[in-house]
Amino acid sequence: GMLAGCVSRATLDRLVALVETKREDFVDPGLQAVLDEIDLRARVELAKLNFAAANEPQGPGQKS
Repeated sequence: GMLAGCVSRATLDRLVALVETKREDFVDPGLQAVLDEIDLRARVELAKLNFAAANEPQGPGQKS
């Protein structure tokens, strides 16, 4: 799972999309804060995956 650091990019993308679509369904400020934290963590994890992918060493014959 996310806490163990082994969530796929597709799962994180779905999580971000779900939070975006469901955010307006919750009027409770506490639940909004939880959704904000989930959204932030998912986006940070996606950014880390994107950074890692952009900085992978390229093998011979591969374009960057």
